[in-house]
Amino acid sequence: MKMTIEKAVLFFLGLTFFIGTWHALPMLSVIGDEQCFVGSVLRAMERHTIVPAVDDVPYGTLTYVLNYLLMGVVLLFALPFFRFDVAGLKMFLLQSPEYAYIVPRFLNACLAVGMLVLFHRFLTREVKDTKAKLFLLVLLFTNVITTLILHTGKMWVLSTLLVMISFRYVYDALEKGSGTTERPHRSIFLAIFFSFLALANFPLNLYSLISIPILFFFFRKKKDVCFSIGISVLVGLLAFVLVTAFNFEGIKHQVLGISTDFHTIGVTSRFDLGAILRSFSSYALKLVYLFPLTLITLLMVWKNGIRNKILFVLSLIYFFVNFTTIALVANGAYISMMDKLRYLFHLGFFLTFLLASFNISFKKKMYVIGGISLLYGLFTVYMLAVPTTYNRAYDWVKREFADSDIVIVNKAVGPMLQLPKNKSSYLLIEKESCATKCLNTLKDDLHREFKPITIDEKSIKTIDVMDLAKGKDLYFILSTATSSQDMQQVAFFGNPIDDARYYSVDFNIGNYFDMNYLRARNLGHNIYIYKYTGPRD
Repeated sequence: MKMTIEKAVLFFLGLTFFIGTWHALPMLSVIGDEQCFVGSVLRAMERHTIVPAVDDVPYGTLTYVLNYLLMGVVLLFALPFFRFDVAGLKMFLLQSPEYAYIVPRFLNACLAVGMLVLFHRFLTREVKDTKAKLFLLVLLFTNVITTLILHTGKMWVLSTLLVMISFRYVYDALEKGSGTTERPHRSIFLAIFFSFLALANFPLNLYSLISIPILFFFFRKKKDVCFSIGISVLVGLLAFVLVTAFNFEGIKHQVLGISTDFHTIGVTSRFDLGAILRSFSSYALKLVYLFPLTLITLLMVWKNGIRNKILFVLSLIYFFVNFTTIALVANGAYISMMDKLRYLFHLGFFLTFLLASFNISFKKKMYVIGGISLLYGLFTVYMLAVPTTYNRAYDWVKREFADSDIVIVNKAVGPMLQLPKNKSSYLLIEKESCATKCLNTLKDDLHREFKPITIDEKSIKTIDVMDLAKGKDLYFILSTATSSQDMQQVAFFGNPIDDARYYSVDFNIGNYFDMNYLRARNLGHNIYIYKYTGPRD
């Protein structure tokens, strides 16, 4: 096949989705969501069922099902390498669970390719200027927050793809309905069906059901089409009920959690107009942080006039309904400006649909805008591909201390830095924190090659560290520097920025106005390793 510039751009963008699927591994808690689609799948398989345990899958039920199916295929292909010994394969996954985490990331990379194909076909139909079409694709798929989400195992990818498919069929139905020859019934059914699937995967996708009133209003004078819409709603509702019943407890607890944790319209809180207004202004500012290049392009093409009024109005409706849902439910008035940026991930896609509704043609200024977007996108892919600060600290500790009879107190922020643990270390774990890996390590005396005793946030709170470290060297791992005279720094892994500022897939990333981001060399907190040299009494 002849490689054109268009094919080269599509191939390049598609390839980037698979770069960094190994991000942060073997650290398993750096990216949220993924635990729900790995541990829950493996536990269900161990019970010989596809139904997840209660509270194992609090969201992303359809994402869980796809991961279950793909994980099954992967394990079947892996069995021959273990001489069809299921127990051996299970032991391998217990000792090296990071390999299982590649499955949801690979799945989402494939879904991202599907999203790229969907937008390419749509823009090919709507935008006749090839350079302008490729510019919009680059602008969308090299955006920082978009790049981040599409490289992880999060449920947002499938949720967004389902909404985008629904949007596309709503648009097709309206286009067909505005003509005189084509029948819109198939498009109507698929639009509504995918809306309900999106809702079944994540409750905040409730906004996707705006497709139903839009279709009813547009076809209000055509009784046969309205009847078709009604039937489609019943079928979609049935699909939603079946998916919800499959994971009822998990979905119920998430809905209750949303209504209490985010308290703008929560069932346990009073109506607060001031909080609502602050939430809207907070998310509006975050929108500027995340999509400045897209908004600048929108201002550039606005003067060209609207080419497709149906697409323009539909994009605006979806954009504002989505934005309003986020601002009301995920109350931005109580959320840091550096946190929850991913909630606005969907909006970049609707802004791209909106841009396609204008008379857009390629201008030389777009080389600059596209170049900046490409620079940030490639830098973000690079940051996902290289080791995090947690990986660098982990590798250093294993290299320097694997054979040392020492005690390590791991006080790095949260569970991000997970050091190897032997039987002696797991014996110090609180009983309620001793999960599958802990139990199997105690049972089979795993990780004997790593001799240090490791104490972290899951260890028993009453441990006397000084007593435990008698006759042994004692090391502390911290995420902030200390001025204590009893601490001698032996290693540092981090970035030339303040300890309080760090970047991760889930926090403080995607803001184009934060110049510190381009100074970072690794995602993750700063990690300091100290040797304790003070008194032992």
